[in-house]
Amino acid sequence: MAFIQVDGANLFYDFKQREENQETIVFLNGLMASAEHWAFQSLFLEKFNFNILTLDFKGQLKSDAPDDKNYSIETHAKNLKILLDEINIQKAHLITTSYGGRVGMTFSAIYSDYVKSLSLIDTTAQLDKLLKLKFKVWKSLILKKQYQEYALAMMSHVYGKQYIQKNWAALEARIDILVKLPEQYYNGIVYLLDSLINAKDNKLVHYLENIQCPALVVLGEEDFLTHREWSDHI
Repeated sequence: MAFIQVDGANLFYDFKQREENQETIVFLNGLMASAEHWAFQSLFLEKFNFNILTLDFKGQLKSDAPDDKNYSIETHAKNLKILLDEINIQKAHLITTSYGGRVGMTFSAIYSDYVKSLSLIDTTAQLDKLLKLKFKVWKSLILKKQYQEYALAMMSHVYGKQYIQKNWAALEARIDILVKLPEQYYNGIVYLLDSLINAKDNKLVHYLENIQCPALVVLGEEDFLTHREWSDHI
């Protein structure tokens, strides 16, 4: 585990290098997640001798969240390139979800030479007013420091009915963890939400035609945030 300083912010990353010549997988988080959320997948893929890189975007849990209004998707993509150059990764497979998928698509379009393949899980290149309305509800609850209400609202928007019914005890435990996180974590979430709320609805669509690597698109049929037609469009 280490940090890299980019544009005055310390960004957290964890690079598990199995062998220098092995291929590398980079995991890119959802907005409310962190590098640790990929632990299960990382352990599984390490068995196949992949090098594994996880990180927290600027504004996420273990990275700094400065109030500099510089949280665009392009900024995250640029920071990822700087990190890959720092640890000498010339090409990698990107496995992404949700917010991380938007970063992954942008990175793959702008820095295509770095990408061997791109996996997109429950993500979208588009936004609409209903989705932004949900983000505004989350932001409003955070600003009021109603962290439990935020967690409940977020989970009701993110998880499908079957998942909630089968995993309610685990979700309650996660709520207990979320409400105890430091204020810096919530400040970062607000900055990240603002980057989505203020983004143009179709800002990333023009990047799609510039993605040349093999790509896999995965969508949960009960996903309430990402519409099926958006995945079909990708």
